[in-house]
Amino acid sequence: MKFLNSRGQISAEMIVSVAAVLILFVIVLGNNALMEDSTKIISASIDDKKSCIEFAYIITQVYAGGKGSLMQIDLVKNFTVDADQKTLFVNNESCFFLAVTDDKTLSAGAVSVYNNGSKVVVN
Repeated sequence: MKFLNSRGQISAEMIVSVAAVLILFVIVLGNNALMEDSTKIISASIDDKKSCIEFAYIITQVYAGGKGSLMQIDLVKNFTVDADQKTLFVNNESCFFLAVTDDKTLSAGAVSVYNNGSKVVVN
């Protein structure tokens, strides 16, 4: 009889061990899924910031180039230009530029940046 009881006890221990491993496995997978979502959000934020900095650089370069300077860019995101604060906004990111310009909301697509001598015109 002792042999049967100890076999049953080993099975119960095995079930508890397997259940513990499965629980840990589920916890690790759950954390991994949460980290993956966070990584996607951070990656999107970095892409927005990169696009913002590139566009701000172009505006500043056209301004520094003087009258007649012209550059064209294909925007992949929608931008808002705040002339008073000299700030570009894209989604939740912002960056600064050095130029005199007008307030503007730009949709993704081809945009030209032109210095007419008194200010930078963005179309």
